[in-house]
Amino acid sequence: MSAKMLVKTADLSRADWLRYRTMGIGGSDVSVIAGINPYRSVYQLWLEKTGQTEPAERDNEYTHFGTILEPVVRKEFTARTGLKVRQKHMILQSEEHPFMLANLDGVINLDGKMCIFEAKTASAYKLDDWQSDIPPEYMLQVQHYMAVTGAAKTYIAVLKEAALPLNIMTFSAITVYTAVIEKKMIITTTFANTAVCSVFPKRRS
Repeated sequence: MSAKMLVKTADLSRADWLRYRTMGIGGSDVSVIAGINPYRSVYQLWLEKTGQTEPAERDNEYTHFGTILEPVVRKEFTARTGLKVRQKHMILQSEEHPFMLANLDGVINLDGKMCIFEAKTASAYKLDDWQSDIPPEYMLQVQHYMAVTGAAKTYIAVLKEAALPLNIMTFSAITVYTAVIEKKMIITTTFANTAVCSVFPKRRS
């Protein structure tokens, strides 16, 4: 499966970015459709995609700092793994299934093959969700991206946060998960959990 560029996002306003997202199903929409997203319902998503209501984008302290810290997570991922992440400032559209969209945090060239990079931040309240595996909503998200792009592997770098008084946050570790899903599983939309988890060592000196 291959993807084409729907629109460049580098100079795109947030309002226009949200409007383009209504043109298809994105990675964050999949958990809503699967019924495991606690913040949005399938009906609300349907209203947004059909233009009957404005797209709802959660904008709070967690999403705000998640966006700000994405470059930090990306830089630390490279420092700890030696893998260079290249940003893709665009919304991708599946050529085979045009309703499927992807907005990637970055891509990695591994032995001539494209891998997907996703940066996440986990607040102190959600640390348990990342203890043993990738949370289901993120597993669905990366599988959707892999289906759009045809990528065979996704790296998820997770910055775990610890909340302190006065809302000062310290960052204890970056855990890197590698999710490998066979292409045939994606085509049949079998969202089986086949993640292989590994914790990379401390930053190289």
